[in-house]
Amino acid sequence: MKMYTTGLQGAKLFKVRLSRLMAAVMAATAVLGLSPTSSPGGGVSHAMASSSAEVELAADYAIPDGKLIRTEQFNNTNYTPLPVHVVDELKGIRTKVVRDFVKINWYYNKDANNPDYLAYSINDPDNLATNPDLKHGRKETYDFMGQFSESLMLTLGYSYGGASNPGKNRLIAGESEMNWSEFDAAMKTIIMTLKQKNPKLEYIEVGNEPNLEPAFYGHELNVMEHTDDKPGYMRMYQGMSEAVLWVNEQLGLDDTFQEGQGKRIKVGGPVLSGYDFAKQKEFVDIAYREGYHVDFVSWHRYRTQTSENETQELEMKRYLRQYYPEAITVVSEYGWKGGGGLSDSTNNIALAKQAAFMTDSAYYYEKGGTDIPMNWVAVHTLNAYFKNQFDVDYALSSGNTEAYQSFDSGYEGPVRYMNLRGWRESATTGEMTIKELRLYDRDGNPVTIPNAAGDPSVASVIDNDPSTFFRQADYWSWLKLDLGALNEVARIDILWGNPDINKFQLVGTPDKLRYYELLGHTYMTPYFNTMRMFARLGDDKVHTEGGHIGNTGVRLLATRNSDSKVSMLVWNHQLDGTVSQDVSIAVRNLPAGFEGKAIRYRKYIVDATSSNYAYNKQDELELAEQGSMNVTGNEVLTQTLSPNAVMLIELEAVDSSISNIVSAGKEVKLAEGSLKNLQALVDGDSISAAAAESSDYPQSVVIDLGKEYHLSGAEVEWTDSSSRGFQYTIQTSRDGQFYSTAAEVEYELGRSLNGFENNPRARYVKLNVTGSTASGALSINGINVYADALYKNSFETAEEQAEVEEWNKKGNSKKQARWLTVTDSVYGDTYVMSEGASVSETPVVAIFTDAQMKDTRDLGMEARLKLAASLEGSSAEMGLLVRTANGGKHYFFYLEHSTSGTRVVLNRHHSNGNNEEELGSAELPESFDPMEWHTLKLEAVGDRLTGYVDGSKLIEYTDTTDQKLASGKAGLRSNLASVQFDEIKVYPIMPLLGDIQVNGQSIEGFSPYISRYSLKLPVAQSDTATVTASVYDGAHARVHPSEEASVPLGV
Repeated sequence: MKMYTTGLQGAKLFKVRLSRLMAAVMAATAVLGLSPTSSPGGGVSHAMASSSAEVELAADYAIPDGKLIRTEQFNNTNYTPLPVHVVDELKGIRTKVVRDFVKINWYYNKDANNPDYLAYSINDPDNLATNPDLKHGRKETYDFMGQFSESLMLTLGYSYGGASNPGKNRLIAGESEMNWSEFDAAMKTIIMTLKQKNPKLEYIEVGNEPNLEPAFYGHELNVMEHTDDKPGYMRMYQGMSEAVLWVNEQLGLDDTFQEGQGKRIKVGGPVLSGYDFAKQKEFVDIAYREGYHVDFVSWHRYRTQTSENETQELEMKRYLRQYYPEAITVVSEYGWKGGGGLSDSTNNIALAKQAAFMTDSAYYYEKGGTDIPMNWVAVHTLNAYFKNQFDVDYALSSGNTEAYQSFDSGYEGPVRYMNLRGWRESATTGEMTIKELRLYDRDGNPVTIPNAAGDPSVASVIDNDPSTFFRQADYWSWLKLDLGALNEVARIDILWGNPDINKFQLVGTPDKLRYYELLGHTYMTPYFNTMRMFARLGDDKVHTEGGHIGNTGVRLLATRNSDSKVSMLVWNHQLDGTVSQDVSIAVRNLPAGFEGKAIRYRKYIVDATSSNYAYNKQDELELAEQGSMNVTGNEVLTQTLSPNAVMLIELEAVDSSISNIVSAGKEVKLAEGSLKNLQALVDGDSISAAAAESSDYPQSVVIDLGKEYHLSGAEVEWTDSSSRGFQYTIQTSRDGQFYSTAAEVEYELGRSLNGFENNPRARYVKLNVTGSTASGALSINGINVYADALYKNSFETAEEQAEVEEWNKKGNSKKQARWLTVTDSVYGDTYVMSEGASVSETPVVAIFTDAQMKDTRDLGMEARLKLAASLEGSSAEMGLLVRTANGGKHYFFYLEHSTSGTRVVLNRHHSNGNNEEELGSAELPESFDPMEWHTLKLEAVGDRLTGYVDGSKLIEYTDTTDQKLASGKAGLRSNLASVQFDEIKVYPIMPLLGDIQVNGQSIEGFSPYISRYSLKLPVAQSDTATVTASVYDGAHARVHPSEEASVPLGV
């Protein structure tokens, strides 16, 4: 049973707009996003910022639309090393496949007389013994990439010497045509080496863009069929695909993952620079005719007609499945443009265009069912950086070639290996020149730079000879230093050899896996922020309607994350257009977990001025708006999207704070004015009123809530609101002395529902009315103050993090336990972590203090949590405590994870020892991963305890035993594991009265919405009358006799 049906709006949605929220609720529509104005028929209309017609969209969660292809999880990375915070980002979006380029000629030594040619056969003993690539198999590079990717795709082909030297890098010295027997043998050697060194290797593309440059010596451009007279791509494909099958057979590989070896290698082609159905069909036809193995067909696409991504994909897949029904499609590059020489600006407007374009491209590839759509690109070479997911805010040289320039390091930790390179133009002109380089520690002492490898580039910058120098020859040239041991480098001095202003970057690493930026800083571009958005969508798509079907316009992608959370991506793809679009999204048939709950919504935005480092050097995914609303069954979200804006909307089911009226029956005092009958403001009766004795202003009252709450809003019920508007403020205070303004309203009509931004913590609430649009004395029927929580902590602010230190923390044998606040480098979220995984350290308990929440009987508690690391022992526990004094007696609702699976358990602990009793449990699915974030919630109302996991009710128990616990505080507990907790919330549950009886007879005029009654009985019966009250959900009611022979009841 609910007291009200209205909902609270949150951040940025208060003042004038909220006063009219009731009209929207009466029309069964809750509206978010734009300021509503009155419209005929009691509905809601919207003032639109753009002159364009509103785009009407809909998402229906009752109609599934298949699994979402995670486009953000497939990526090209042309650039290593990436700094550690970028690696963390790529881990955070759960990168599955990363693509790189490998050149066949790297695995041959060069001819001593003419380095344009290969020295001898790849299997020549000298080559096998001395070739560095055969020795290391690029293991260092792919160990690095393997940190953030599940598997590798390698594009294997020859380096091209150009039309003037077509044999360069492709022919063995003394030979004048392709040696196919050598090629076939080389493929086996190279692919075996790569797989043995890099078990994550799973895909090999044969060549790269053979329609733009010959795939091998003698190949006629863009020719597929191979004959002796007309060499074609398919001969290269034959040799490489047969080598893949051979390696798989030799290593005994299949599609199951094998420790130390990985999965079997898949092979495909023809890797064209753009979609060409005729050529790709020819590839399939020849391969099928000749019996070649094909795991996938791949191509690239760099065109602005994004909708063609879908139609091309469907066309290719239909044909491919006729011949290779198990084969998949791979778009191994797609983007704005491919290579260098881009003329597009990199200002904030252009980067927003890129982000919207890539969102639209990914949408159509997903819609078409592309199995592996590979984003282009993490960081590109040369000046083609418009397409990058990451960009560098580089360091700058002074242009002074006579004196050293000093730089303070941006990283304080130890490093051994250091890499310096020019960036952008400095890397392509070949002019960035360094005469000398010196390093110093934090005490100003020189750090020695050895040169054990005898690298001439290093020698030239440490020899104290300005006449020798290092010059960056191309984009891939690095000055690489090995300090021989770990050193903390605090200062870098450089003597430049060229007067230009060089753009450059310096990174360092202790282990060639974790790279830190000493000079320069890598930013996430708006494009990558849209990949972050995709990563937050659910796995299950739902049906959508509406939107534009042209090459530009508004599109909607909607997903279901869980029973209690959904998400949508909506964008306004405009390319170079300038049209803003007004958008409305009807959200229909939300999942079952939303029933009876409120909706918490969050809107994240990427556009020209948000989540856009080129605008303000801020590269976080920016939260544009958040708040809450009630479920009405017909939610409508509205938004104006600027050109090329991309918005992520998340809706999550939460307990409706509107039911948590914490002002009922509380003490009210007059602060200023002449209002009388003040208790009428909090008696729950919509008829009674507090009225002023004069028409003077201001009129001010203070409600003492008795203890602190996190307040979500307040509602004022004016006696004559239909004809009068009021000017007023609502202020909150923790001590009754110093107040902060939570809402400020000027002369509005109607019942006034005011959301409080950021849920301030307060005990006292002051309403100060300063004027009215009409004459006459002020009269108010009621004031409802709503609490979002008794205590909450998301650990994002310094104040919240400091509260952790105030917790009552205990470890095993009552030792002080360690609870740490940690910031996630991927999403930027901060959480708290219990530290300790051994029997001697755990259980670890944290109880919230009196200052944070008083002992409470009827409450709910929820928190997000996950294991911080894999199990060290056989099992682990993590969960929530309620109704505890010191961590001894309590109810414990927790996840129990062991090697045999995971279950959720409700226990009652009777004492400080191990005297505990299991009250209920439920097994969780095998797919449940305790190392992913999950939400636990426990509600304790009267004798009833109800437990939820990710919005699903799994345990319900009524405790009628003598050991039941009546009230107490709340807290956290972990056992045998370190656990991460986030978004902790303890909220009051204010149940409704069910009935009041005097001597067994129900009273007349009873209403469950009135929480406090005074019953006047005849004096002759007052000492014998029996007054009883029932309360919904098994909560508690109290009967208090009074001196005036009245019996007030309060909850």
